[in-house]
Amino acid sequence: MENAELESKVREFVSQYLKEEIEKQDKKYPEDKKKYPKNPASLTCGILSIVFACMWYISIPCGILGIVFGRLGIKNTGSKAAKAGLICGIVGLSICVVIYMTIVLFYIASRW
Repeated sequence: MENAELESKVREFVSQYLKEEIEKQDKKYPEDKKKYPKNPASLTCGILSIVFACMWYISIPCGILGIVFGRLGIKNTGSKAAKAGLICGIVGLSICVVIYMTIVLFYIASRW
């Protein structure tokens, strides 16, 4: 009788331990979200794409990097900094496109 109880307790302990280990392996993000380097990189690139919107050679690469790093950061950590970087990257690219499309349209209109 004592062996059966001991065996059931051991099985229960082992199953609980294995369950916890599997849950630890399934986590895609580090325990501390602030240590994931793509989150601040996304935010920095997104902000730079807005600040340098008039310089397409800076704004477009920074905006694209902000969007990519933001998507990876959201996927892996769900960080607010990654979300902000994604949004800033989209806004920076949009401003850059609007500015240069306006310049092109004014140039075409002035030629008529």
